[in-house]
Amino acid sequence: MAEPVVFPQLVIPRNADYADEQGNISSYEGSVNCAAAVGAALANTYPQAKLVTHHAFRLAAGAPKDANGRPLGLGSSQVAAGLAKLGVAAKRYYGESFTTLRDFLAKPGAMAFVAVDYGFVNDHYPELSGQVTFRKGHAWLAYHFTANDPRLGGRNSVMIGEGLYDGRTRDQRKYPEGPQLAPFGAVRGAMGAFRVGGTTYLDGKPIGTDLGIFVTVPAFNAPEPTPPDPTDPDAATIAELEARISAKDGYFDAIIASATKGKEV
Repeated sequence: MAEPVVFPQLVIPRNADYADEQGNISSYEGSVNCAAAVGAALANTYPQAKLVTHHAFRLAAGAPKDANGRPLGLGSSQVAAGLAKLGVAAKRYYGESFTTLRDFLAKPGAMAFVAVDYGFVNDHYPELSGQVTFRKGHAWLAYHFTANDPRLGGRNSVMIGEGLYDGRTRDQRKYPEGPQLAPFGAVRGAMGAFRVGGTTYLDGKPIGTDLGIFVTVPAFNAPEPTPPDPTDPDAATIAELEARISAKDGYFDAIIASATKGKEV
């Protein structure tokens, strides 16, 4: 499968090269665009979506706003709805075991949106952090699960993509750019620490150890063309072929008649 691309969610000078992909997003929208960025990456794996920007994905997902008219971050149900509206096969899981996600990602070409707690990421896997000062809910794109990966000393691995992996330098460090190889344990722990049920994200409680919220998208497979049914031929096609054969017969009859004129045959 082609490597999926999660376009940067933030509007900063470093991202000028991504202007076309970002569409007409505002700085405020960029600050809440992690799920939209992952949703767009998932949709872009399906040709019928004809989608590039995460702003376009936000519109497909209903463009939620707060009481002041400012964009809200997308929830997993809105991500699933946006994918469905764009013709992308998707299934949402809430409070589901990590094993369901693991087994799904082991399938060739399978990918998933995963809700993760960034405080957990910064505390336990800082090398995977796209912003060390951020400690709220976030979205990861997970794909390419590999069991017993020798690149990680035999641990299970997965590829991670997200909208903060744009390579910018900030907070006295250079952040990752593009997809990152990660131990699957990082996904397992970060999604179990994702908070739910609060009036604000930080007021909520972790969804639970080894549980998570995620949206799965299987590999896109172009449908095979339907072969013609030899027992049910198309009448118009038959009529056309018969006409062409008749014309050919007439043409050859004329040649034969001309060649044998005055001769016995």
